Amino acid sequence: MNGTIVRLSGEELEMNVAEPVKELFSTTTGMVLLAAIDQGTSSSRFLVFESDSGDLVASHQIEVRQLFPNPGWVEMDPMEIIDTVKECMWNVVDRLKSLGISRDEMKSIGIANQRETTIVWDSQTGKPLANAIVWLDSRTSALAEESISRTESKSQDEFKEKTGLPIHPYFSALKLKWLIRNNSLVKEALADGRLLFGTVDTWLIWKLTGEHVTDVTNASRTLLFDLHKRKWSTEMCEFFNIPQDILPRIMSSAEVYGTLTDGPLKGVAISGCLGDQQAAMFGPEAPVVYALEGSGSIGGNVVRFLRDNFQFIKDTNEMEEICRSVDSTEGVVFVPCFTGLYTPHWDPTARGTIIGLTQVTTKAHVCLAALRAIAFQSAEMLDAIQRELGDTPIKNFRVGWGAAVAAGIGLQQICADIFSSREPPTVSYEPRTDDGQRAADMKQWKEAVRRACGWAHWDT
Repeated sequence: MNGTIVRLSGEELEMNVAEPVKELFSTTTGMVLLAAIDQGTSSSRFLVFESDSGDLVASHQIEVRQLFPNPGWVEMDPMEIIDTVKECMWNVVDRLKSLGISRDEMKSIGIANQRETTIVWDSQTGKPLANAIVWLDSRTSALAEESISRTESKSQDEFKEKTGLPIHPYFSALKLKWLIRNNSLVKEALADGRLLFGTVDTWLIWKLTGEHVTDVTNASRTLLFDLHKRKWSTEMCEFFNIPQDILPRIMSSAEVYGTLTDGPLKGVAISGCLGDQQAAMFGPEAPVVYALEGSGSIGGNVVRFLRDNFQFIKDTNEMEEICRSVDSTEGVVFVPCFTGLYTPHWDPTARGTIIGLTQVTTKAHVCLAALRAIAFQSAEMLDAIQRELGDTPIKNFRVGWGAAVAAGIGLQQICADIFSSREPPTVSYEPRTDDGQRAADMKQWKEAVRRACGWAHWDT
């Protein structure tokens, strides 16, 4: 069943369900509805699915602000994060009511969230002690270099066997260490035993249920998690001088974390939680599966950058139209690494670059180059993953609604075996350019990346 999508414009986006769905759900039928909180860098969303069919019943989305107090710094207001989530919940409940659906049909809620973003708060007041440091913030570059210099191997990969991660500003441990070292309110709360840390999932669960917990997928992105023992690593906490008692309790990705204490869904359980990237790779089988993951420095946010910083577009839904107005970028390459490059370069000193401007360049060429940058970054990640896999070919790509499914399994509202037997619909895409042109484009992209690398330290 298809819904009508209203694209992001200004502050809100809502996905209204088509009329046939309204007729189907006009009365209480004993169905099971599963909900998902999707909290990302750009927006907060609340979505409700019918568990048997997987159809989207209703959703609401609100854009969230990013703050840039200094070059390379990216912050968010923790209260805006939770407030927008709650507002989305209210809007969806109102939407369900208009469809004749009782909120009692909603059995469980899952969370998919931006992962490494770091939040600290006062355990007594529940108030944040600082703005959230977003995953793409690069203020800890010097701290990362300092940490690498203290390792035995003098390598960013010193703890990769234990944590799966390099020592890099991307991950939460360095952000938390920076806050403890530089923020007086955080220092005071730590000394008084009032300091709590969490990634966005932990913050949301704390504010909604009062529980201080996280799941393994989010814990694995902190640089403090032992992949083999699947618990906080004493060695890593000691290395970064972070007390373990401020860290959340680690749980699986599908079990009851707590129940909502107020609001329109009071009493509903949060019973699923995954980092957003792992949620897209969700599978119901019990054994732990380790991800070979590529991380891009920027994706959809480059569209927001063109809208807010350059005013090339007024609304994000103009992007497709303006890009279709030109046949090529006329040689323009846009490397949008505003706070550094991630997979496969891992260079926090890289900076955003637009190369190839001429007298005929228009904003349409730059906009198209921005979208192509997302594709080039994805291609680099796939190449890196393919190198790691060796002879194992990459055959297909899939996306999914993992948070809602995890919530249903966590509350035993749906059966994992039944879910695993479903064959998801597939769409195949074929390139419109030949192999030679793609190879030339990729070569040009890599040269632009080479020039962007190290720019923050060009004079040192």
